[in-house]
Amino acid sequence: MIADVIDTLTVLGWAYLTWLVILAAVATLVLYAVIAILAAAVRGLRKLARWAHRGRTRPAWARGRVQARRFTRARRDYEEAA
Repeated sequence: MIADVIDTLTVLGWAYLTWLVILAAVATLVLYAVIAILAAAVRGLRKLARWAHRGRTRPAWARGRVQARRFTRARRDYEEAA
């Protein structure tokens, strides 16, 4: 009778351990898949945002006074009148 109890507990323990390992493996794969999907989505959104803002440069005066001054000092495509 005691041998049957020990045998049953041993079998149930191995079954529990097997289920635990399988569930951990499945959870790990699901987590990696979710992380990969999110990383691809974020990468795609960043690429889309860069593409959407490509070529839309603001004029120097819209960026700020200091940057506008730097821009006009760096560009000397005109003749000064003095």
